[in-house]
Amino acid sequence: MRIKSAFLLLMVVCSVTLIPADAEPSRSLNPEIKAYVLKVKEIIQKRWEPPKGYENKHIIATFSIRKNGEVANLVLKVPSGIPAADEAALKAINESAPFAALPASAPGDARIVFSFDYKELEGKGEHTTANQ
Repeated sequence: MRIKSAFLLLMVVCSVTLIPADAEPSRSLNPEIKAYVLKVKEIIQKRWEPPKGYENKHIIATFSIRKNGEVANLVLKVPSGIPAADEAALKAINESAPFAALPASAPGDARIVFSFDYKELEGKGEHTTANQ
C-alpha cells in the first residue's frame, strides 16, 4: 500500500568566510587557504546541533584562528534571539577547536565570519508500506 504524505525537511546551511588579518576582504584566497576554509566549515557543521523548532533563524559568529589553529575572539555578531540556538552555534565552534594550523601561505592570523542558517523545505513524498 502506498501512503502519500507531506513532509518537512530542515536543511542547515553554514557558510564561512576567511579574511586574512592584514588583507582586504575582497582579496581572493589561494587554493590552499580555500581548502582550509572548507575544512573548517565541514568540522563546525558536523558539530552543530541546533535546537528543533526554531526554523528560519540566522546566526553570525566571528572569530580568529591563530597560526597554530587556536580560536580567539569568538563573538556572536548576529544572535538569533533564542538562547539555546545561540549557545548551540558557540558550542559547535568551541568544540571544533583547535583547528589544524593555518596553511604556510596564510599571512597571519585569520578572521572568520561564520553564518549558521536554518532553511525549511517543504515537499511531498510517497512511502510504501507492507500490508500485514
